[in-house]
Amino acid sequence: NVVRAKWRSGAPTVALSGIGWIQGASWRGWDGELAGATLKNAELMVFEFSGKAKLTDVDTPRAFQGSFGRLRVPVLGSDGALYVASQSNGTVYRAAPPSVTTPGTHDLNGDGFDDLVVGVPGDDVRGNKDAGSFVVVYGTANGLGARKKGERRTQASMLGEQVGGGDQTGGAIAVGDLNGDGTSDAVVGAPGESISGRSEAGAFHAICGRSSGVDRRSSQTFSSAGSVAGKAEGGDRLGSAAATGDFNGDGFDDVAASAPGENRGKGAVTVLPGSRGGLVTSGSKQLTAEGSRRGDAFGHAVVAGDFDGDGRDELAVGAPQAGSGRNGQVSVFAGRARGLAATPQQILGAQAAGPAAAYFGAALVTGRFNNDQFDDLVVLAQDGNGAAVTVFYGGTNGLDTSEVLTVAETGNVGLNGAVGGSLGAGDIDGDGIDELMLGAPNANSARGAVAVFDRSESGPTTSTWFSQNGSVPGLAQVGALFGASLRVADFDGDGFGDVAVGAPGTRVKGKQGAGAVVVLAGSATGLSPNDTASRRITLATPGVPGKPGAGDGFATAL
Repeated sequence: NVVRAKWRSGAPTVALSGIGWIQGASWRGWDGELAGATLKNAELMVFEFSGKAKLTDVDTPRAFQGSFGRLRVPVLGSDGALYVASQSNGTVYRAAPPSVTTPGTHDLNGDGFDDLVVGVPGDDVRGNKDAGSFVVVYGTANGLGARKKGERRTQASMLGEQVGGGDQTGGAIAVGDLNGDGTSDAVVGAPGESISGRSEAGAFHAICGRSSGVDRRSSQTFSSAGSVAGKAEGGDRLGSAAATGDFNGDGFDDVAASAPGENRGKGAVTVLPGSRGGLVTSGSKQLTAEGSRRGDAFGHAVVAGDFDGDGRDELAVGAPQAGSGRNGQVSVFAGRARGLAATPQQILGAQAAGPAAAYFGAALVTGRFNNDQFDDLVVLAQDGNGAAVTVFYGGTNGLDTSEVLTVAETGNVGLNGAVGGSLGAGDIDGDGIDELMLGAPNANSARGAVAVFDRSESGPTTSTWFSQNGSVPGLAQVGALFGASLRVADFDGDGFGDVAVGAPGTRVKGKQGAGAVVVLAGSATGLSPNDTASRRITLATPGVPGKPGAGDGFATAL
């Protein structure tokens, strides 16, 4: 397996005394496999050797020069972090945080701290209602946005394009390294954009990250008007959802962008390969569901993950109104050397009755929840009684449908079953195993709430709920939609995943629906709402460009 982790100079995240490699059960043990690394494209390319795996890169592993002097060849711990030992003092350093399932890094300016891209699809730009924009809030050692000015971009300021009313730029956000330069890039959906006179045909934009921040010169726009597969049609809403993943194993993240309204609601997903020059249309393809019907909404949600551990990501696509009884299903497309397979490897349906059996595929997320080396898939379903998450575990043959965990939440926070929940996953306590989060924006008269599922050896189980009730920054407002979007990343570089929670309906300075992001800091004991890195961010926050407006929907997507 190949794991890419950016090397960051400066003080190590963790220093452990002792000579040699990591030992002891306190770290859940090194997994026993030999590993090597080489410095390539400003990233550590780490290889894990075993009797069943082979080297997937031709470079010869070797020792490398780091900021602490000459270091031994690093090993990959079972928690997904890199461990290196200094030859000069024998100290073992953890050289990368253990956020093993964050899809690539979220560092858009290469400073070693994850950043947050915030979609503002209701932003009125130059008199154009709901033209939309996105805002980049940069991470620092003191947390997200602390003493570091962010950036606000529209189609005009970022792409030099004409701004149109109803474009809804920022309606979907994804982050990945599309050009392999070690700095993350952003994918921004504009599902309401008119293309060739076709209303709501949709488009998406690839925004390159650089040391100075997001780069206008290298940004790209894609639509069905000649640049990608398919034909631009009114109501397609291309760019409604997006995901990044390395589907062909070439070291560059690729992009999957959905058009759930394609062909009168049957839905489709457009896939573009990454390359050293960014996204390319050569080799692009359009995925559809077999036997689809109008209204299936194939592509309502998309997510990438390596479910079989072969070094190439698979793509899971949610169609919440497809299948028997229109209860929803999820199609999984296998990664191949030439890109994603044209037909699904697996089609997943509800595994239990009740809330788990309605609108299955409303949201998707990947994570590692049972301490193995395979990504797992979580599917959200909802009905009038509540919501349920179903966990499908990865393995050598892909997702295992014989051992599935379903956890239902019914009524304990006033869930009313309205569509619009979200999922998040990441390692918030630094133990190397991901936690699962469920956003319930419609709970408690749409004040919203977020559940963090406790972990057992078999995976996520019971949940702890967070809401803006005094323990979380911000006030609980009717219609705030706290939990409408979720993103887990390490914004302060302390090795613990922090959770960004979108509340796009929040009233700010009297502007209803201006929107807010609430950041909850991770720690060894879990989320710490009272930590100094926990905070509420809006368009009225110092250092965040722009000003709040009614209906902006700041943090509709993260």
